[in-house]
Amino acid sequence: RFLRALKIRYKRGRDHVHSPDPDYITKRDIAQAARDDARRYPQWVVTYALDEFSFYRQPTIGQTWYPAGHDQPLARSTHRGNVYHRVLGALNVATGQVVFRMACRTGVSFICRFLRQLRKLHPKAKEVNVILDNWYRVHDHPDVQETAQQEGITLIYLPTYAPWLNPIEKLWRKAHQEVLHLHRYSERWT
Repeated sequence: RFLRALKIRYKRGRDHVHSPDPDYITKRDIAQAARDDARRYPQWVVTYALDEFSFYRQPTIGQTWYPAGHDQPLARSTHRGNVYHRVLGALNVATGQVVFRMACRTGVSFICRFLRQLRKLHPKAKEVNVILDNWYRVHDHPDVQETAQQEGITLIYLPTYAPWLNPIEKLWRKAHQEVLHLHRYSERWT
C-alpha cells in the first residue's frame, strides 16, 4: 500500500543504449534527408535501409497468444546444436518493399553482391542510397565502398549504436515476436 500511495509500480525494464557518436545529429539528418528525397522524388531517388539479423534453430522464449489457464506455451528445443542462419535485408523507405538474401554468413563479398542486385532493380534511378549501420570492418570495408561507388550507390552511415534510426529493425523485431519466438521448427531446420 505504501508503494502504491507513492505511485511506484513494479515494471519490466527495457534495453536502452545512448549513441556516443559525436556526429549523431549530422548523420541522423543526412539519413532523414535521403528518406525524404526518396518519398518526394520516387521516379529518380531510391533509398534503402539495410541491415542483417540472425535466427537460430532453437526457439527463443517470448510472449504469444495462448488459451487461458495454467498451461503455458513451450519452446520445444531439439537435442541438436543451436546453429544459426543470417538474413541480409533492405527496406525501400518509399514503397515498403523488402529485398533480402539468406546465407550462413553475410560477409564483405556477400554484401557487395547484394549491393549490385539492389542497383539492378533500379536501372533508371538517378540516385540510389543505402542507409546502414557501422558494422566494423564489414560495412565500411574498402571492397564494399568500392562496389557502391562502381554501382553509383551512396552509402549513408548511421550514428554508432543507434538502431532506432533504421526502419528495417522494426521488421526484424516483428519477425522475432511473431515467428521466431516459440517457433516449432527446431527439428525441421531446413
